[in-house]
Amino acid sequence: MRKQSLVFGMLGGVLFFAHAMVNNSHAWPLVWPALAGLLAVWTSRGAAHGSYGADLGRAASAGLIAGAVFLVATAVTLSQLQLGSGISLAGLAFAAALGLLAAVIAGGLAHPVVRRVGAD
Repeated sequence: MRKQSLVFGMLGGVLFFAHAMVNNSHAWPLVWPALAGLLAVWTSRGAAHGSYGADLGRAASAGLIAGAVFLVATAVTLSQLQLGSGISLAGLAFAAALGLLAAVIAGGLAHPVVRRVGAD
């Protein structure tokens, strides 16, 4: 795992959690894991391994970390506030998985742009 994926994943997870705690935020918090995946790919543009698979791996690492941070922080917060009775852990895990998917999609879409900019 690269340092960029770890840093952007942690930051994306904290922002994912904070934004999800806002009332009526709907699906907008998924922007943060997607941005984490995109930034993990974008900051690796000078890397020697510029393959599509390597970039997807970087984005997936950032998304996985963001989803894990979101899952743990949300579960702990809701249990401490005693609001977790209506929220299932499966629902939170599904939201974390959607964050991972958003990060991979964003990283995959960013790959051609990053490699084109890096080649110039």
